[in-house]
Amino acid sequence: MNKLLSACFTYLRLGEILCGIAFCCFKFKRYDFAIAIYEFLSRMDYLDNQSYARFNLGLAYFNAGEYDEARDNFLKFMETYPLSYEVSYNIASTYLRTNDIPMAKKYFERSFELNNDIDSLYQLGLLAFEERDIQAAYSYFSKAKELVPNKIDFEYCLLRCSDLLCQYSSPDEITNILHKYESLLSKKAKLADFYIESAYVYALAKAGKIDAVIAKATGFLSTATNQKHILHKILGLCYLIEQDYKKALNNLTEAETLSPQNDKIKINNLMSYYHQLYGDMKQAEHYRQKAQDSDENIYKEDDLYII
Repeated sequence: MNKLLSACFTYLRLGEILCGIAFCCFKFKRYDFAIAIYEFLSRMDYLDNQSYARFNLGLAYFNAGEYDEARDNFLKFMETYPLSYEVSYNIASTYLRTNDIPMAKKYFERSFELNNDIDSLYQLGLLAFEERDIQAAYSYFSKAKELVPNKIDFEYCLLRCSDLLCQYSSPDEITNILHKYESLLSKKAKLADFYIESAYVYALAKAGKIDAVIAKATGFLSTATNQKHILHKILGLCYLIEQDYKKALNNLTEAETLSPQNDKIKINNLMSYYHQLYGDMKQAEHYRQKAQDSDENIYKEDDLYII
């Protein structure tokens, strides 16, 4: 009997040690080792936290980029803990990474229903926004703001939705939207770096306040850590409107240099327009062709996070 108890103790002790090693592997991003250890632990029938080894195995696979394997392990964990909102969120995330949006929505909704999970609600808002269902996104972000009134991310996302739903048809509408951006900026919130500033500049442009756009965008550029291509692009467009072609060219050239691939079509179109106005039809055609040959994932002005 003593030998049996000793063997059981050793077996359980081994499990605890391996859990610690696996955790260290995970922390130092050695997911291959973590996966191997958690695979072993998930098969230890007498281990109290066997199911949690399965959950951590899913996390290790997820961080290793093996989303199907991660999902399989999360689903197995869910068989034991069906009311875990965390695992529902994780399953949704695997579907999101594999671009199965309907299933991602299903499990984000389940996660929210189980525990009013604010992160799931936020993700549902982002997905609705990506699908250009601005009204649905507004509804999700409104709920999120009700649950966490002071979270700046929700306030910003809600404002972006309001901005896009606004027709900019009356002075009161314009004043209200611009005032909300200014209020958000005054809080000096660190939200995704310069996303608020970029969105504010776009709102000013849509309101036709060209002088204010040039002043604000130029000021923001002096401290911007990202979003500089957006600011240069809108400045280039404003200078085109103002017929200051030299400044337009400088800003559009800088925007093209800084921009990611999915912004090149719009910038090249603006560059083509610049050269056409300036009378250089050869260069105009050159940039028109570059725009045509660019990636089809065109930058949209109504992106939530203007990138």
